[in-house]
Amino acid sequence: MDDVFKALADPSRRALLDSLNERNGQSLRELSARLSMTRQSVSKHLAVLEAAELISTRRRGRDKLHFLDAEPIREVVEWAEEFRRFWDGGGRAEFSGKEPSCRDRESIFRSSKKRNWENPDIAQDDNHPVVCISWAEAAAYAQWLGKQTGKRYRLPAPAEFDRVASRAGRGDCTSANLADAAYNKQFESRDGSDCDDGFAATSPVERFAAIDGVFDIDGNVREWVAACGNGSAATTAGSCRDYSVKGRGWLSAAKESATFKDNYAADVSLNSVGFRVVRDLTN
Repeated sequence: MDDVFKALADPSRRALLDSLNERNGQSLRELSARLSMTRQSVSKHLAVLEAAELISTRRRGRDKLHFLDAEPIREVVEWAEEFRRFWDGGGRAEFSGKEPSCRDRESIFRSSKKRNWENPDIAQDDNHPVVCISWAEAAAYAQWLGKQTGKRYRLPAPAEFDRVASRAGRGDCTSANLADAAYNKQFESRDGSDCDDGFAATSPVERFAAIDGVFDIDGNVREWVAACGNGSAATTAGSCRDYSVKGRGWLSAAKESATFKDNYAADVSLNSVGFRVVRDLTN
C-alpha cells in the first residue's frame, strides 16, 4: 500500500488521476495537452501510477489508452451491509456476548451495553458506516475479508491515513459530514457549523466528494488505525491496552484537524468511530 501513497504524494500525478477521473481512457497525447506537460514528463508519471496499480492501459490502434483503477485506494469506510456479511459469516460466533459497551458521542457517561453496531442510537441504514465496534472486531473483519478474497487486507497505519486526510480543507457542509446545524438541533449543541448537510449523525458512505480517490477520509466517522495508544504498531487484538483512532467525524467541529488523533481502551466502542480497510498490493 505504501507504493500507492508515494504515487499520490506528487501533485502532478494527482492531477493526472483527476484528469482520468473526469474522462477515462485518454492517450499520452491527450493527457499531455490537458495538463500542459511534456509527453516525457507525463510518461514518467504514468509509469509510477501504473506500477502502483492506480491506472491500467489498453491498446487502441496506435494509441495506448490510460484508465483510472481506484481499487487500491477506494477501500472505503466499511458500511453496515458489508459488516453484516462478516457477522453472519463468523463474527457473531467470535464476538457475540463479548461486545464492549458503546459510548454515545464519545462520553464515558453515555456508555451502554444495549448500544451496538446494529443499534447505535443514531439514525442509520445499511449504507451508513458501521459504528459501535471495537478495534478487535475491525481487525477481525479485515482478516475475514482476506480469507474471502484471497487478498491481504488490514487497517491503515496512521501515516497512511494522514497522507490523504492532510489534504482535506477546513470542512463545510458540502465537503464532509461534520457537526452542523442538524447536529446542533438534535443534540442541543452549539459546536456545529451554521450550515446543514441534512445529517445530524452519520451519512451514507460516499455521499461527499473523495479526496485523492478516497471517500470519507474526512468526516462521517473517526476511524480505528493500526496503532497502539503509545504509537507502536498494532497487528493483532490484545497487542495493546488501548488503540488509536484518527480523523474527524459527524460530531467534530470544522476547526478540528482532519488528522486528529485520540486513543481508546481495547474494551471500548463508540457510535462516532468506524473503520476502513486497505489492501496490500503484490508486486
